[in-house]
Amino acid sequence: MVEVKDLQALKEANTENNEIIVTENIALEGEFVLQPGVTLKGQDATIEISGEGQLVGLSTDNTIENITLRTNKDTDAVYFDGTGAQGKYVLNNVTTYGAVTLIADDAKGDIQVDVENVDVVEANVTHKEEGPQGFGVTVIQGGITIWNRTPDIRFDAEVREVSVGREGEPVNGSGVFVSGTDDAKIYSKLITTNNVYTNGLLTQGVANRISGGVFTVTNAYVDRVENKGLTKTYGFNDMVLDNWGYVKEWVVRDEVQSEGTSGIGFVNFGDIDALDIQAPIRTKGTGARGINNYDGTIKKLDLDLIETHGDGAVGIQISKPVGRITVHKDIKTYGGTGESLVKGVIKQLSAIGISILDGAEVESLEVKGNVHTHGKDITPVQNEGTVRDGLKILGETLNKYE
Repeated sequence: MVEVKDLQALKEANTENNEIIVTENIALEGEFVLQPGVTLKGQDATIEISGEGQLVGLSTDNTIENITLRTNKDTDAVYFDGTGAQGKYVLNNVTTYGAVTLIADDAKGDIQVDVENVDVVEANVTHKEEGPQGFGVTVIQGGITIWNRTPDIRFDAEVREVSVGREGEPVNGSGVFVSGTDDAKIYSKLITTNNVYTNGLLTQGVANRISGGVFTVTNAYVDRVENKGLTKTYGFNDMVLDNWGYVKEWVVRDEVQSEGTSGIGFVNFGDIDALDIQAPIRTKGTGARGINNYDGTIKKLDLDLIETHGDGAVGIQISKPVGRITVHKDIKTYGGTGESLVKGVIKQLSAIGISILDGAEVESLEVKGNVHTHGKDITPVQNEGTVRDGLKILGETLNKYE
């Protein structure tokens, strides 16, 4: 273990398996790649390493703890150095200005990533063109990106207590992004988030790119996702919560909010055993639906309250077979017919409260409150599919247009 207080001492201490304690702020003159086995710690979390480009690179078996990393918002504060990642990587109690980008191309061996108490204050990744592709769109990378692109390795990632962006000052891009590829899987026992704020900065009308506040993407196998804080998106095609992978349990404890056109609250294209949204979904924007099951399935779905404000902003839309759905409060939509993104295509939708499409089969659907629409001639319920145990709405089912 060695303490350092300037750049020269930091460079000299960067030798294999060393533990470096930074005691004073240090400005880098270029990117700084940790040697294999090196741990980089701040004497306290306010200690800052700063620079103007790619900041701290990880080689093999590296740890960064208790420090602030500051670079330009459109570059990476932490990244794999490109020499072939392998081993265990730990980020703990780290604040960044700039993205955390851990992309495994041509990894040399198995990888384990543990990210805990990481706060990405600002980042802009929207210039990065590469992203997982599927369902007619490409997903924009995130303020925190963990992406396995190497087949035939085991990549495990745990993400705990992370935060992205600030209210009114969102990270540009997705927020928390965990993905594999068609040929490479990624595994996670736990993903937990605090407040997440994002804006993908997409131009109105773009149909082939999306972002997500928290996004489990291609070939992601996750035991549990828990959103402890608010998740909010601001822009066009900014999904709030989105799954293309395989999740055993997803729990949402704070509000799901969007303020952009086609900013859907929760989107599922994968498989989820149990989705429990314990707080309201509130959207404001044309085509900003509450929740969509486009593909795959959700075996058990619990919802608190859904409120949408915008033409084409359906409350619940089901396209494929799902299990038991319970809405514990109300579904309220405020809008008429308008455009919305559907699998990479802009289509006309109406702000129906519950829309069960042809080919969808629901085991049961119970709403313990009301289903109210407020747009002219917008029906509260559209059922073109099958609800095996019946559709039960305990409150009112009304169009309240005035």
